[in-house]
Amino acid sequence: MLTKKEQRLRRARQTRIRIANQGVARLTVNRTNLHIYASVISGDGGKVLATASTVELEVRKALGAAGKGGNVAAAQVIGKRVAERAKAAGVEADHRRFRMNLIVEIGDEPFAENAWAGKAVTIGGATIAVHEPDRRCNMITLSPETGESTPAVLKKAGELNNANAGMYCSVLVEGRIAVGDSVTL
Repeated sequence: MLTKKEQRLRRARQTRIRIANQGVARLTVNRTNLHIYASVISGDGGKVLATASTVELEVRKALGAAGKGGNVAAAQVIGKRVAERAKAAGVEADHRRFRMNLIVEIGDEPFAENAWAGKAVTIGGATIAVHEPDRRCNMITLSPETGESTPAVLKKAGELNNANAGMYCSVLVEGRIAVGDSVTL
């Protein structure tokens, strides 16, 4: 039987192995009584993709009288800054949490698929009936890798498209679908 210390060390080692095998960008946060530091690290662990901290002059000015930087207000500012910088560096959200079966590129208009409700769509050799927007539940807040909850994902879906993401569909005519197939309404 392992001691508590041995169990903790084993869990830590397994976590490091799991992180290394995932190969996805990860967020690290360090908080002291005075400052908060956040970094997004590449999947191979070899490069820092984005960073933000309360040591930055702009952040200290933005916080003003809110404190030295180790509080909730500072965490919100740092969270927004590191997210913006990560997005600018090309780090994308993990789309697997939405459990979609098919992704269709439809241009720059966000949620254009909402207008497809009640129509039939032909993709490759298949025809699909589009029924209604997919109202999302708390499942999209769960990371597909770790199972950890991120409530901000559902909140953002609510802000952007009334908590909908994707469409409910059914197959009218079976057929092959391949990457690059044309899509017609």
